[in-house]
Amino acid sequence: MKKALCYLIVVSVILTFTGCSTPQEPIVIKNSIDETAGWEINYYTISEMKAHSGKFSSKIDSTYQYSVAYKELLKNMKAEDLTKIRYSAYVLVETVPSSVTLVGAIGDGINKPIGWVGVDVKDKIKNPDEWTKIEGEIAVPENYADNIKFGCYLFSPNKEVAYVDDFEIIVE
Repeated sequence: MKKALCYLIVVSVILTFTGCSTPQEPIVIKNSIDETAGWEINYYTISEMKAHSGKFSSKIDSTYQYSVAYKELLKNMKAEDLTKIRYSAYVLVETVPSSVTLVGAIGDGINKPIGWVGVDVKDKIKNPDEWTKIEGEIAVPENYADNIKFGCYLFSPNKEVAYVDDFEIIVE
């Protein structure tokens, strides 16, 4: 009985601390598709076919033109002096050249964005079926309303197949 009780206590302690981690820098947001907390997920795009890291990526194609997306209110991203946001992700396309774009956008999600930067992968990816880090940067307006958000996602306007994984967002 004592052994069972000790075993139960040890297992409980291990399980309690398994979920704990050191907090990341408050201005760096990272995500592989395997870790979906805080992201708007289009579950239909989650794929096990190809991944840069882990087991999953987000696949866009003729049916789903938009990947998973990060969207957060600017006021929640950094307390003061927010001037720019750098964003990146690993992208794999099946054909080169490709019209796929890594997008960074600022707006309320209803009206026309007040800022939109699309990084065309055709300028960066030289070989199909090879993961390539795509990077972009968007300036943040000095004065913005409380309802203004930053969003980041992969978009395929011509409905081409592409995969995205391992997003990173750096708020400065």
